[in-house]
Amino acid sequence: MTAHMKTNPTLFLLLLSFFFFSKITFAQVPKLVISEIMYNPPEDGADSLEFLEIYNNEFTATDLEGIQFVQGISHTFHNLILPPQSYLVLAKDSVAFQNVFGLNALQWDGGTLVNAGETLKLVTANSEVIDSVTFQNVLPWATAANG
Repeated sequence: MTAHMKTNPTLFLLLLSFFFFSKITFAQVPKLVISEIMYNPPEDGADSLEFLEIYNNEFTATDLEGIQFVQGISHTFHNLILPPQSYLVLAKDSVAFQNVFGLNALQWDGGTLVNAGETLKLVTANSEVIDSVTFQNVLPWATAANG
């Protein structure tokens, strides 16, 4: 006696897709935070000491390849890993920043921070928003920070 099993193509496809797709992990948007903005430094008006600080709020290192600022300043990160729970400084003029603060910084690609305020937007290589901050030089922002 031979037992015949009736095949169910829907069930087969469901099991097959579970097998293949269950092994795929989708990349999450990194937990990067724009943690400090120096938008109107107290200098002669050149604003060469402008900088942004980015914090990696992850417990693992974050590959910054392709992450970019698309609003405010312009900058695309290349070949850089940010260690877990660490900071990165991005400056308008990295040499001026080093000379005044004694710290290393990356230099952003272009643009300047608007002293009256603007929105900064950091996105993934796939244009997913990582962080977006709108700063101003009036309350509720600390007005003493303006220059």
